[in-house]
Amino acid sequence: MTPDLKVSVWFKDMNLIWPDTYSISKDGYMYLTTSQINKQPNYNNGVNKRTSPYKVFKVKLP
Repeated sequence: MTPDLKVSVWFKDMNLIWPDTYSISKDGYMYLTTSQINKQPNYNNGVNKRTSPYKVFKVKLP
């Protein structure tokens, strides 16, 4: 979201499953982790649908 409240998608990936942690580096990259919380057994009738490896994304900020 921009300071003038405009929302846009600048990064999209099918493997970006439930990102829950991010960090921004001094050189202008954002790092995102995927936790796959929505694939845990308590959300899937007791079936664990999480898949490894879990991923960390590195994305250049616009």
